[in-house]
Amino acid sequence: MAPQTETLVERHTTAPAETTALVAETNHAEAPKKYKIEMVWWNVFKISLIHVIGIYGIYEMYYSKWQTHVFGNIILIFSGISVTAGAHRLWCHRAYKAKMPLRIFLMIFNCVAAQ
Repeated sequence: MAPQTETLVERHTTAPAETTALVAETNHAEAPKKYKIEMVWWNVFKISLIHVIGIYGIYEMYYSKWQTHVFGNIILIFSGISVTAGAHRLWCHRAYKAKMPLRIFLMIFNCVAAQ
């Protein structure tokens, strides 16, 4: 997105209601600023590593036991519930009150979800 080069100027008009209008004037004298894109190579490495591990996980998915798939889906469901019900609704919006065992359960699976 290009930087804004307009300035708002207050103009008094001689309209019947004696209103004041704001008019945008373009300042063509200023050249747009040059921005330098800087790569954060540590972040590029981490994001690339996540994708490589994901591809390896897809490969290993065909050689794992059915119990591993069931366990993974249970973890997926519980961590998803903990993000929406725990971190979002309980702690962010304070939408409801929960007793300590439920709070601990939501906290643990929220950590599993890496949120």
